[in-house]
Amino acid sequence: RLRVHGSGEEVSFLSVGRQMAAEIKRVIAEEGLALESFERVLDFGCGCGRVLRCLGPHSGFFAADLDPEAIAWCQANLPDLATFGVNGDRPPLSYESDTFDFVYAISVFTHLPEDLEQLWLEELRRITRPGGTLLLTVHGERLFRRVPWAARPELQERGFCYSHCGSTEGLPDYYQTSFHREDYIRREWSKFFPINRIAPLGGQDVVICQK
Repeated sequence: RLRVHGSGEEVSFLSVGRQMAAEIKRVIAEEGLALESFERVLDFGCGCGRVLRCLGPHSGFFAADLDPEAIAWCQANLPDLATFGVNGDRPPLSYESDTFDFVYAISVFTHLPEDLEQLWLEELRRITRPGGTLLLTVHGERLFRRVPWAARPELQERGFCYSHCGSTEGLPDYYQTSFHREDYIRREWSKFFPINRIAPLGGQDVVICQK
């Protein structure tokens, strides 16, 4: 819980999981879609299943994370929810191309340096089926007040900044904090996916993409 949520406190951890699951369903409903309409779903960066456990039963759930302890816990405690797997720091994932028709990543691209971000965007494109939908959250304008002063010129100039804000035990040192301006996302991420829209999702923003 500490690695995923920033706190070991159980009540708020579960509350945020329920909120994020409801927000995911709301956003895809606004796209005219429903979770049960997807054959295969990937939770990329699932941690210890904070969101996954709140989405309800689905026979086609898969989940991946770079934290082997979190995945081992999920396999032991949430075995009926998904097929869990460990991924490396860099692509590839173990899935075949064009596997998933829905991929979501909650608070993953909020923590990656730019080079890793682009590698993972390319990889998520590879494993998503043509016509598939992706929901990928970022730290958007509503959170720019949290950008360290030293990183603000880069955000102003480029629309993206990556800042070292301290390490989290059990996670890689590069897992820091990134911020994205909307024009940057539309310029750079559209090299990988058509972007349907960018909308609020919880305290972050979600980029809704399609392959």
